[in-house]
Amino acid sequence: MTRAGWSLRNRLIVLLALLAFAAWAAGSVWLYQSTRRQAADLFDAALVETAHAVFAAVAHEGLRKDDDFDFEPSEHVHTERIFYQLRDRRGSIRYASPGAPAAALANGAAGGFSERVVDGAAYRVYTLLEPRSRAAIHVGQRSADREALVHSMAAQLLLPGVVVVVLLSLGVWFVVRRVTAPVVAFSGAIDARAPTDSGAVVVDRLPSELQPVAHAVNRLLERVEAALLKERTLTADAAHELRTPLAALRAQAQVALRARDDAERSESLQALIGGVDRATRLVETVASGRR
Repeated sequence: MTRAGWSLRNRLIVLLALLAFAAWAAGSVWLYQSTRRQAADLFDAALVETAHAVFAAVAHEGLRKDDDFDFEPSEHVHTERIFYQLRDRRGSIRYASPGAPAAALANGAAGGFSERVVDGAAYRVYTLLEPRSRAAIHVGQRSADREALVHSMAAQLLLPGVVVVVLLSLGVWFVVRRVTAPVVAFSGAIDARAPTDSGAVVVDRLPSELQPVAHAVNRLLERVEAALLKERTLTADAAHELRTPLAALRAQAQVALRARDDAERSESLQALIGGVDRATRLVETVASGRR
């Protein structure tokens, strides 16, 4: 970017926009990590609640595979995200939810949470053991499904932040341009001035922090005007003072041209040299006065 592009206005816009983006990025990282932890806790809680719900149905309603109540739905269009299995004391899977893998989701000897790879897919599994009969209820969820849900939740939470950053950047652009408009106008007023215009520049619209700078510029213009006036006065005085010596030099030169003998010519030339010396001293005096 050129030096003109990196004006104070552009620097403020870019730096404030970067600050807003950095704040959003830091907040997004924190929000993503927090969402990931809370989602994992919620998913684990769902596994535990599902296991206890299945246990309640088995224990209190006596729904077993060999009962007369043997219900199999004719169709199942809902995509399952949580699977469960009922495992008897011999380790056989007596019942499994639709979509559950055929292999056991976990080892029936240990309860609680575990990680298991079944049929090439990773599962997060909660096992609820029946302490007397050693029967077990396995409730599992694919790790990939958990990650997808976390990413979806995080995206829905972070997307408004992107909108806020964009709106904030536009707001920064508008505010900075509006705040710096008087400064740009002041600069334009100075650039647009004619060479002969040395009047004071209006500073009423400038912010109070920049008014001392504007007053200093006006004082500089006053000093420049005074210097120009002094120079014009000295030039006029020098022109007036040089008219008489120049006229005398011309007269002496004319006399020398009309001289009838060498003595008269020599006298005229000496007078001419004297006039030149006086004119030189006058020019030196004027030059020293200008300095």
